[in-house]
Amino acid sequence: MKLTDILRQINEEEEDTQQGPNSTISYDPAVKPISPSTIQDIVNALTDINNYDKLIKTKFALRDGGSNGKEAFPKKTNPNELLKQAKEEWVKLSEDGKLRKIKNIKNRVFTQTIDGEHVPNYAGKKAWEENIINNEAVQDAYNDWENEGNEGSIESYLSSLTFDELKNTGLLGTKGVNYWPQKPYTKDDEILMNQATMRDGENFIVTDDRVIFPLTPNKPFLGTQGEQGLRNIVNSILKNAKVSVEQADVVRGTTSSTPSDSSTPTPTKSKAETVPPLSYTADTKDKAEKARTLFQKEIGEVPTVTYDIEPVDVNGERKYKLVVTGFQNPDQRAKLFAKKTTLKEEQYFEIRQMLVRAGIIK
Repeated sequence: MKLTDILRQINEEEEDTQQGPNSTISYDPAVKPISPSTIQDIVNALTDINNYDKLIKTKFALRDGGSNGKEAFPKKTNPNELLKQAKEEWVKLSEDGKLRKIKNIKNRVFTQTIDGEHVPNYAGKKAWEENIINNEAVQDAYNDWENEGNEGSIESYLSSLTFDELKNTGLLGTKGVNYWPQKPYTKDDEILMNQATMRDGENFIVTDDRVIFPLTPNKPFLGTQGEQGLRNIVNSILKNAKVSVEQADVVRGTTSSTPSDSSTPTPTKSKAETVPPLSYTADTKDKAEKARTLFQKEIGEVPTVTYDIEPVDVNGERKYKLVVTGFQNPDQRAKLFAKKTTLKEEQYFEIRQMLVRAGIIK
């Protein structure tokens, strides 16, 4: 991370302290099912690519592909070099990049010539069925991964593997040929292959009675439309799936009910809401959870205070933001702000030392 990025991140988080007791409360869009529709119907609709129109499908399908959404080609086409180059690329990919690569391999299409005609050979789909779907060892390993507390599809599991573990599944094909695209794919090809939808735990959060759509991780798909743009996306998907819902927005950063059923809810002022939230952003989820533990220890057991961790995108990098809400008095928030300042100083010192050792700064 650049030094300027660190300072910008600190400045963004210090904005919390500038909110007065009468600051406007912001809301994240959320929906409740209307019978006979259920929470599971909403989740199924959000994770089914068939419910996405072309514009929405494009937004999510290309989210992990950088500026142009195109896969890299091997630098050398020598078959004996493909596997080596694939390993070099795999270790450099981000978590999202690896997931996108798995989805592309799964739907990889090659062209073969039969009787003088060029016809599609769905090599990736064949490899997926043979080496993933019908591979008991892989299915057992995926079940073990879930039992360890991990959440996600089998694609998510595969994207968590080392390159050698992935190679051993057989998905990459002989000498890694399935890893690489055979031709420059168009945007439509990429959309077709990636088959990306909203992600549970990132683009939406499931609670007992509603599904919440936090604004921050969804911002990259909204342009200048903000919350209403997010509502429009959700409504389009659910309408296509014929799922009946009602608006049930929540206070941003929480899972608490909105005090009004109107589309522009008027918050009910309560003692807990007069103190603004506090946030802390860390490079990893482990660091965010460590901060949560320290914060809880700092103010003790306060039933009204909630600690929510959500993934956020900062200049294309995955970060984890801890949002603390429900303070009963300003003193509780002040204690956590002092602790947050200490943590930020420690984080800044660690990164500065890295930059010094790298010779970037003195």
